[in-house]
Amino acid sequence: MAYKFNDQERAAIEAARLQSPSGNRQDQVSANGNWVAFYTTLSTILGQHIAAGDLDTTDMTNFKNAKLWLDVATGANGGTGMHNAFIRTYTDNQGQLRRGSAFSEAEMQKASNGVALNLYLDITGRSGRSGIEPWTVPQIDQIADADASSIGLNLFGAGSTQPLSSTDDAITKNSAWSGALGFNLLGGSSPFESWRLLADGQELRDNSTLNTLDDFKNILYAVDSYDKALKAGYAQGGQDFAIYLATAWLTRGASVIATSIPSLAAQLNIQLSSGDYFGFIKDVAARTPAISSVVNVIAEVGANRFLDMLMGAVQGKSVMGTTTEANFATKAKTFFDAYGSTLQTIGVELLPSSPTSVSNYQFSSCLRTASLRKRHKTLKNALPRSAAHARRCPCAA
Repeated sequence: MAYKFNDQERAAIEAARLQSPSGNRQDQVSANGNWVAFYTTLSTILGQHIAAGDLDTTDMTNFKNAKLWLDVATGANGGTGMHNAFIRTYTDNQGQLRRGSAFSEAEMQKASNGVALNLYLDITGRSGRSGIEPWTVPQIDQIADADASSIGLNLFGAGSTQPLSSTDDAITKNSAWSGALGFNLLGGSSPFESWRLLADGQELRDNSTLNTLDDFKNILYAVDSYDKALKAGYAQGGQDFAIYLATAWLTRGASVIATSIPSLAAQLNIQLSSGDYFGFIKDVAARTPAISSVVNVIAEVGANRFLDMLMGAVQGKSVMGTTTEANFATKAKTFFDAYGSTLQTIGVELLPSSPTSVSNYQFSSCLRTASLRKRHKTLKNALPRSAAHARRCPCAA
């Protein structure tokens, strides 16, 4: 049975909540104040139990995962430190890519306060969400839902000053949320929260697949945002940021070997200080095979060149070199916005890298390819085909 907070702990949590903004409904969330006292109190309680070792295996996993998340949430909600730099940089970049502008401090704080309120309501049993027993620590995927839903609602949805279409998956699946990729470091099980990057239409966690242009857009946006966020977090925290990443990497629901954290942190410090941010992103994405193949390509060629590859494939001509760091956000938004909701219906797959594999792949999938070319004729010239393939495959017609 899950550990339940005792009366003293409950009183401390409720007292800390009184130091936070009033209102227990999402439509009452505002940018006033913060929830740092609540987060700090809860983190302290969890830390005491972790140190005492008085939990069973399941609770120990939940407590460690939750505390790692709380350490990030506290900084982000308070607006200070390396975690704040990471979260807000990631989120701001998503705002630039999806709506054409970064978020104001008030917008960020409102969304962050909404995350904290969701967690408080879950812990105390006031949210009414099934699967969460009052006064227990939610599992990391339940915390993820509390986190992601506030970001989707308050930054991209009805609670935003500049809402996107109600069918946009930044709202319906919370694909713009930093945890869609970041939760690969915070425990749980594969696909962690990265399914949000792939879920089109009725797809959810257990049936989301990499198969549409929208999926490629979400992964590209996540990698670009994570890259910028890592740079901001490391610039703010330096070695302390590397230590946190190492701790998260080694914890993830398993027991931490204390002597391994300094060693891994030292390696990460060298990696990040050398500017190898994409290398770390590849390692994070590797925990979700469904997205890792695309992430690896983006890491190898860069976000700018990858966007040029996508645009060139659709337009049927080479546009390589036209996207730069300065115009990436504008070009990406213009390109993807042109397709609107059809992004989730345009089929796209990453072709094998070797010429032989490409030829065999195209022959075996000729009917699918022919269908795609009927819908997007320009793709016919964009997909490489060998002469042998052109002679024997009906999709070459």
